[in-house]
Amino acid sequence: MSLFGAAWAARPLRAASPVLRLVLTAAALASVGAAQASPGSPQATQPEQPVSSSAQSAGEMNLAAYLAELDRVASAASRRTQDPAEIATLRASLPKAWPVRLAGQRFEVSTSWLDSALETMETTPAVRASLQKDIQKRLNVLREQAQSLEQGGARADPDQARARLDTILGRREFRFVQEPNWWDRAKARFWQKVGQFLLKFFGRLSGSRRSRDLVVWGVIALAFVLLALWVRRSLLQVAGAKGLELSRSFTPGKTWRDWSREAFGAAARHDYREAVHRAYWAGVYRLADLGTWQLDRARTPREYLRLLAREAAAPTPLAAEGPVPPPGQAERAVALAALTRNLETAWYGYRPATADDFRAALSHLEALGCQFPSSLATASS
Repeated sequence: MSLFGAAWAARPLRAASPVLRLVLTAAALASVGAAQASPGSPQATQPEQPVSSSAQSAGEMNLAAYLAELDRVASAASRRTQDPAEIATLRASLPKAWPVRLAGQRFEVSTSWLDSALETMETTPAVRASLQKDIQKRLNVLREQAQSLEQGGARADPDQARARLDTILGRREFRFVQEPNWWDRAKARFWQKVGQFLLKFFGRLSGSRRSRDLVVWGVIALAFVLLALWVRRSLLQVAGAKGLELSRSFTPGKTWRDWSREAFGAAARHDYREAVHRAYWAGVYRLADLGTWQLDRARTPREYLRLLAREAAAPTPLAAEGPVPPPGQAERAVALAALTRNLETAWYGYRPATADDFRAALSHLEALGCQFPSSLATASS
């Protein structure tokens, strides 16, 4: 693992939730165990070996030599983008790492990324131009970092560095930063224990492909079960909301005349979608008054329509209400079918409803035997 990867893996995960930290830790350890068990993995075939002091001093470069090496590679990479043989020559001239000594400290800059990019350029002509640009950019970044390191080392002043650090920590975004308390330290110890356990667990699985497969499929099955439970919970919530919406339609003591007045009121506000909706329930309540059915909030509009169709297929005598005789079963079925269609398109399908839709609903209600005062009928036109 590179120094950058080790630093990234060692970062504290305070911002993440405990479950997320646990999942991320398990996934990282599983990938590390699989990489160690893979026969083609560089970590498995080429473990890092400590470098002797004689070998270190033999190949070390000062900063000037390191910059010259970067320039040499950049110049060669910029020219050798067409001939695979020249790319192979450049790869062969690269060490595994560039050892650099500066101000008594030794640094090693890995060249594995450069070797991998050159290998891709050698085998894949289509990406040579883009990889050449990427190589040049990264070499420029390495050069700028080396130069800044030299300048920073020359100008290093502990007092100035401390003053600059105090200035940065005094900013507003750092006002909540404080020393870890006992609770933070306890959580850190807990997650450390969890990490050690997972490391041992996945370390045992790293040598068994079957065990790794069982763990992977177990995680997939767990994710599927959790997703299914979430979908089920969402559907139940939606069904509950629909049930509440239907229950509002069955207010105790309400009649078709109440629904009609509310429909005319909605039409007066130019809310024709609501007017069509209430006109439909006026028709349902009208048919209940005629004895066609008992109101049941569990029924859907389509169920009411099928129930009336069965009634029309086997007509029975119905008691009339008021001076207007009830229409025939076939006429009721046609009127309710038209009201249901308008409800489905305007209320459930969210199609914009118009005044013509409301006037059509009123005509269907009149076909069911509903009579409206002349003032309301005039207002609807």
